[in-house]
Amino acid sequence: PEAMELLATGLRAVRGELAPDAWATFATRTCAEHPVAALLREDPLTGRCAAQPRGYAGDAGTLDLIYRAVPLPDDTTALGAAVHAYSVEAPACRAVRWRRDHLARTLDAAAARVERPRVLSVACGHLRELERSRAALDGRLGPVLALDQDARSLAYVRDAHAERGVTTLPGSVRDILAGRVVVEGMDLAYAAGLYDYLPLPVACRLTARLFAMLRPGGRVLVANFCPEVRDAGYM
Repeated sequence: PEAMELLATGLRAVRGELAPDAWATFATRTCAEHPVAALLREDPLTGRCAAQPRGYAGDAGTLDLIYRAVPLPDDTTALGAAVHAYSVEAPACRAVRWRRDHLARTLDAAAARVERPRVLSVACGHLRELERSRAALDGRLGPVLALDQDARSLAYVRDAHAERGVTTLPGSVRDILAGRVVVEGMDLAYAAGLYDYLPLPVACRLTARLFAMLRPGGRVLVANFCPEVRDAGYM
């Protein structure tokens, strides 16, 4: 733990001192090629974020590791498990678990405010918040639309949540902004891990579209990482 803490705080300090372009070069070359990086990737979480098997770091499989919704792979080394014990308890991962629980509470609040609320989850992933929502478990939600561009995530959602009135919808931010995905009459529209990837103009346009999807009195919730989260350099 002391070594990981030293590494995380050191990387954050370097990130704070360098211009964005210089940091990007340092992170993708100097850090990625350093011998220590190969050791850190024995942690299934760090390794998956580096490998990006679905094309981006924070995919649903990565989040499941953060949520502890799945066990560590059988071939995880002792060093990998030790690094994972630190990385999964770092501020960003704790925040991701809090975000999931906050979304579950938001779903419950929507069901308390409106009878059988209509819900849209954009970039839904595995929709783990439904598993912690009392309203979802009790059948007090109305139709839930789960939108994602990852077919594997949608397949999981169909298998896990179909009995809860969840309908999957393939689509991306680009599809929403281009009008190829049209949704209306929502009581709650939210996006959890999506805005981390969006440039500000795109985020603004998407947010406006989400508000346009609401019924009167409906609500929008979006989340994003704090730019100065302590483990940003390690991330």
